[in-house]
Amino acid sequence: MSSSSKISKAEEKNTMAAPKSNAPLTKKTMSEFKIPSPKTKPVSSVKARSSASLRGAATGSSKAPASRPKAQRKAPTESEVDDDGSIAESLISTNRVRRTEVERIAYFENQSECGTVEPHRVNCTRCRKWVSLGKKQTYAVKPWEKHREKCDAQPKYEDSDPISAGSVVHGSKKTEAERKAELEADTRALKVEPHRQQCKRCTAWIETNNLKLPYSLYNWERHQAKCSTPAAPSARVAMAERKVRLTNDSQAKTHSPRHVDCKICGANITLPGAEYNLDAWETHKVECPPPADQSVSGATDATLVQPSIAERAKSSSPLKSAEPEASSSSAVQAPSRKRRRDEDDVSDDDERLAVKARDEKYEEPKAEPPRGPGIVGWFMQPLNAFYDGLTSGLK
Repeated sequence: MSSSSKISKAEEKNTMAAPKSNAPLTKKTMSEFKIPSPKTKPVSSVKARSSASLRGAATGSSKAPASRPKAQRKAPTESEVDDDGSIAESLISTNRVRRTEVERIAYFENQSECGTVEPHRVNCTRCRKWVSLGKKQTYAVKPWEKHREKCDAQPKYEDSDPISAGSVVHGSKKTEAERKAELEADTRALKVEPHRQQCKRCTAWIETNNLKLPYSLYNWERHQAKCSTPAAPSARVAMAERKVRLTNDSQAKTHSPRHVDCKICGANITLPGAEYNLDAWETHKVECPPPADQSVSGATDATLVQPSIAERAKSSSPLKSAEPEASSSSAVQAPSRKRRRDEDDVSDDDERLAVKARDEKYEEPKAEPPRGPGIVGWFMQPLNAFYDGLTSGLK
């Protein structure tokens, strides 16, 4: 076949495929003539895939698209099934148990090792300690459970005091009426209540551990064993008391923390041991009593001095004996006065000063006229008098 025949056949095909020129061009016809680019996929293939996926979802088939490889899923083993079950059980068990306040109180009352129960603290009878329950919630259970975990790991508290241990055994055999009568008859108790007692010595309230056992004697006897024995004073207080005793001792002339000088015999006593230890000083005081002769002689001297003073007073006032008794009694009752220096020759101290009579030589002082004219002289008179007195004093 020649080349000309091939060209003619191709032209015939193009003419048959080409639309008529008279027919209008629509979007459908225009899309058929479009040549797809090599980068973008044809629209028909995208529509085919989307329609296939919708068809598969409608039929419920689980087949993967042809473009993706099929994933191989393994069946779960028995261990994995057990693990899933244990995880579910653990999630269920960790949920918090919600209790009301009444249920929490009942929980604490059912605890055998729970003594006194308060809204924010509980007394543990195992370790004899108060457990704080927090301040956010009343009768919280979680702090008590944490304490029980620690407390159970430790040995149980045992009372080493034989008095209190005996009181517990003895008190458990008594009835409530007997325990109440014993507490009320105790003179050391100021007030008695079913679950607490007030100590008369220290005014402290002693609470019972067990609320189910009113008028319990356990804590009361333990407190009295400690409170009845007074604490010994400290070394500093005892030293201060010894120092005060030595300072107030009339027989000690001088003293120091280690030495004392005796006032009677002049001996220097050494104080061994602690500061102001008075054992050696007390022993010396027994061996060195104060001499009785000095005290007697001192008393006689004092009695002999008094008559001499009385005799001198009588001799110095001879006019007193000549006066009658009435005048002497009135003189005693007269108030005391201060005597001038120019009256030293007066023998009677109680004699009152008499007004001296004016002699013939007495001249009445003349008032000086005011210095200065008129009223000014009267105002200047005090100043002039002051000036005259000052000048006469300086002379």
